Amino acid sequence: MEDIPYEEEFQISDRVEANQSIIHILGSQGKKEIEIITKYTDGKEASKEMIETILIKPINQITLIGKDNKDKDEKMN
Repeated sequence: MEDIPYEEEFQISDRVEANQSIIHILGSQGKKEIEIITKYTDGKEASKEMIETILIKPINQITLIGKDNKDKDEKMN
């Protein structure tokens, strides 16, 4: 079995203080199984086929980032 890395996503949020960040969903690696099938003809390798089976899908990590107060001030002016 091999690990499947999770990806990181960043989202701007009003629920987080300016210039702060919090992990909203903790990422988790997935798992996959790789099987290689080798076919022979007359004792010689004729072809190889790789079959990848996802056993557990990775869960992406989502980090919420607080808006910068400067952005809010600029919108008010």
